[in-house]
Amino acid sequence: MKRFDKKSDEYYLLKKFSWLLEASDVRENRSKFNKRLRRYIIYPQILDLILKISPELENAYKLKKKYAHLNRYTRYDEADKKLWIFIDEMKGSPCPEIQKMRKTLIHWFEEIKNSFIINGKRLSNGIMESRNGIAKEIKNNANGYRNFARYRNRCLYVMNPDITPNLAGCTKDLRMHN
Repeated sequence: MKRFDKKSDEYYLLKKFSWLLEASDVRENRSKFNKRLRRYIIYPQILDLILKISPELENAYKLKKKYAHLNRYTRYDEADKKLWIFIDEMKGSPCPEIQKMRKTLIHWFEEIKNSFIINGKRLSNGIMESRNGIAKEIKNNANGYRNFARYRNRCLYVMNPDITPNLAGCTKDLRMHN
């Protein structure tokens, strides 16, 4: 964006519609009138205009889409081969960010490979991230807890309503504030 004049169409497209580069799938069939471009246009056409701005950007976008597909649909038994093919493809990209991602893929190769589907299930830390968010929200909604055992019991109860809270042996106060 910094390479273009702020009044140029390229700058406008990159500033206002950069979210199209991050979207997983761009489907909009209803055309809308864009005053700046002075025509009716749909989002896939805007994405095409953005990708025509720079061959480097187009290459990076295609590699991003390819990796997203590889990450979503590759099975564990074929992940090793497909990841190395993708890493080799990245070697030809002139984009420094792609080269940085390539180094990351090589460095964490085994961990990334192990994150692919194993026995029909995908490994993810999403569940743990959700639990951490719930615990943080409980603490924030209560403006902190003075008693850690009560906080712990509240978290356990909210995350699993089938359990019975237990405060046996809990006499020490522990202040927990933001």
